[in-house]
Amino acid sequence: MKITAGINTTRNVTPYTATTFGSGAQLGVRVIDGAGTTTNYNFQNALYTSGVNEENEQVWTLGTFNADGDGIIITENYAKAMAYYPYGATIDAAAIPIDCSTETDWMYCTWRPQFNYTTPTVSFAMQHAQSIIKVVFQNAPSPDTYTGDLTLKKLTVEGSCLARAGTLNATTGALSSQTGNSYVINYTTEQLGTFAAQHDYVLTTGTSGAITFTLEIGTSKYSATTAALTLQQGYIYQYVLTISDTKLIIDPVTIIPWVNVEPITIEGEEQEG
Repeated sequence: MKITAGINTTRNVTPYTATTFGSGAQLGVRVIDGAGTTTNYNFQNALYTSGVNEENEQVWTLGTFNADGDGIIITENYAKAMAYYPYGATIDAAAIPIDCSTETDWMYCTWRPQFNYTTPTVSFAMQHAQSIIKVVFQNAPSPDTYTGDLTLKKLTVEGSCLARAGTLNATTGALSSQTGNSYVINYTTEQLGTFAAQHDYVLTTGTSGAITFTLEIGTSKYSATTAALTLQQGYIYQYVLTISDTKLIIDPVTIIPWVNVEPITIEGEEQEG
C-alpha cells in the first residue's frame, strides 16, 4: 500500500498559511479489518514518509513495518484506514497527547470507507485538531493614542472555552482530558506598532466561555474580556486589541477557516497469486 498524492496543510504557527508537506514529513496510518477487528489486517502505526520522485512529484514511502520488510498487502478482505500527523513511533492513534505549547500542528483523518483489492484506493482529508487564537495589536487613533513605553511585556490569555493540553482520538477526531485554561506569552524586544500579531495553538473544551486578555505594556497593565463563544477545531479566531492611554479595547472576533486540505491518496498493493 502506498501514498501517491499530496496534501495541503499548515505546518507551523507562523506562517500558518504554508500549503504543502515538505520532503521528510511523516504520517502515521492505521489499517484494520473493515468490521473493526484485526483478523486480516492489523497495522496499528505504519509510517509513511514524504519525498519527491524523478518527475518531481510528491510520493509517500512506507517504512519497514514487518520484520520481513513486507508492505501492506490488500486482499479480497475489506479493510479500513485512518491517519494522523505528525508520526510518532510510540503513539497510539486513539490517545494522542497534545501539548499546544510545542506549536505542533496535529492533524487527523477518521476512518475512511471500506476497500479491498478491487478498489484499493483510500483518500485521507486531514483535519486540524486544534484552533488558533490570533491577536493583532494596534495603537488607538488620536486623541486616545497610547503615549507610554511601547515595549510589549506580557500577554495573558484565559478562558474556559480553551485549553492548552489534552488528548486526541485521531480515529474519531474527539478531544478529551483538556487542561490548562490560560497561557502567558512573555515578550523581550517586541514593540507596539512594529510587532504585527501573535498566533497560538489551543484546544477547544467544547463549552462556551469568554476569553480575557491581559496585556502588560511598558509600565501599564490592561485587561478586557470578549463575548462568550465555543471554539471549533480547524478555525482561527482573530482578535484585534487596541491600546489607548486608559484602556484595552477588543474588536468583535473574526473567525477564519484554517487552510483546507487536499486528500492524500493511498493505493493498496494487491495480493499476488
